[in-house]
Amino acid sequence: MSQENVEIVRRFLAPYEGEDLVKHMQAFVERLGPDFRPEDVLAFWAEDPSWQHVDPEIEWDSRAAGLLLARCPREMSLWLVEWLEAWDSYVNHVLEYRDLGDWVLVLMSIRAAGREGIAVDTRNYSLYRVRDGKVAVYRTCRSEREALELVGQTT
Repeated sequence: MSQENVEIVRRFLAPYEGEDLVKHMQAFVERLGPDFRPEDVLAFWAEDPSWQHVDPEIEWDSRAAGLLLARCPREMSLWLVEWLEAWDSYVNHVLEYRDLGDWVLVLMSIRAAGREGIAVDTRNYSLYRVRDGKVAVYRTCRSEREALELVGQTT
């Protein structure tokens, strides 16, 4: 089952990999904001090549990156609004998918430009948990070690 989870995470990340996520997320926010009614968000997710792989009860925890914890479609949309306030551009490339049993660890290379013109070239470690064939939990981590510790594994 865990290899299947890796494939689900890959299907979630692949559609916009290597593209500027800011333009895609701005289109989403402009189309559905400012109310972000859950039924509208879920309808958008159902037709989006990436978001169709996300559980309606997603728990999106990006507090390690200084952003929000979101636990439903409306909160996820508000998270995107906050995220867009930080970035002029944001492009990621997956370097590795790692099967950790119940979790999938993804290492990404990120090249971005912040609103203040600050260039960012970094790596990101993220954890994904799949439930019923959809990404149900996301955790951003500051390091591989932190990610492995979160899921009870050591380096």
